[in-house]
Formats: sequence, structure tokens, C-alpha cells
Amino acid sequence: MGVAASGLVRQPADLPPSVTMITDWMRTEALSGADTVVHLSGEIAAKTAAEYQAANVETTRVVARALRPGQRVVFVSHLGADPTSTNLFLRAKGEAERLLTQSPAQAVILRTRSSPTRRRCRHPLSRRARH
Repeated sequence: MGVAASGLVRQPADLPPSVTMITDWMRTEALSGADTVVHLSGEIAAKTAAEYQAANVETTRVVARALRPGQRVVFVSHLGADPTSTNLFLRAKGEAERLLTQSPAQAVILRTRSSPTRRRCRHPLSRRARH
């Protein structure tokens, strides 16, 4: 038989009919009944540190606050993610990882070499933090 799936999305997406789509992704109560949460939020080509923070860290903070003991969260991150990195993208991913590993859920971090995207963008390692 399969499993029930819900998708919290910022914009309507083309999901299979069997997936319940919730377009107000801030409705985190939808996460409360989940056994596993797959967190794919983020931005790989932001122009400012604030954009990286909003897309990668603040969205993860919302998810982390909604997680409960006994749940599992799977997070797609990036090789080199580190909250102390001088690279804005890697710093944001590292901060997001930390939020999830400190949550009450069991965190599974998948560090990829590249992030999937439909649009072409500059590689995130080309943008460094300014102190």
C-alpha cells in the first residue's frame, strides 16, 4: 500500500495526486503527524547574506521548531557546510544543519556535491562573506 505524503511548498508545484499539497509552508502543524520530514528548502544563488539566511536558515528554523521526539528529519545539505565558513552558502547550510541536529528529532544530513536546480546559476563557492 504506500505511505501518505504531504508537501509544504512556497509555490504550487506539480505533485502526484496522492500527495497532499499545502501551499502555506508556514503551517508547520502539518509536520506534527509525520514520521519523517524531508527538508529541501534553500537557495544556492542568493545575492546577499540576508537572502541566504532567509532561504536556508530561517526556513530550517521553522521546521526545526515544529519537529517532535520520535520523528526523523532528512536534510539535503552541501559538502563543506560549516557554520563558521567564510562562504555565505556553506555557512548558511552549516547553520541549518546545526538547527536540525539540535532539534528533538533524529536528523539525517545528506551532504551533496551539487544542489539540484532547474536554472543555471553561479556556483555558490564563488561568493565569499564580507566581514
